[in-house]
Amino acid sequence: VPALLSGVVWALGNIALLRSTSIVGVAAGFTFSQLGFVIAALGSIFLLKEPRTRREIAVVLAGIAAALAGVLYVIVTSPTVHDALQGIITNALSNTP
Repeated sequence: VPALLSGVVWALGNIALLRSTSIVGVAAGFTFSQLGFVIAALGSIFLLKEPRTRREIAVVLAGIAAALAGVLYVIVTSPTVHDALQGIITNALSNTP
């Protein structure tokens, strides 16, 4: 069962990648798809409690900060991404009760 659930999550991630690529373009969609390491890194440190030194945690957090800065740069500089995210946020806020 865990392997099946893992496969389902992987498949959903690939579907999301394909959908995002069709909406925001290949460059931005691929950039967003590479953020999976953020979840994996934080999960290994905080959920799985894998032993890490303070220096290793600092390096991982610096890498995550750099990746998120890159994504923010893509969001700010890409009109397609900016418009898509603005539409998503507007729809989410208008559907709240």
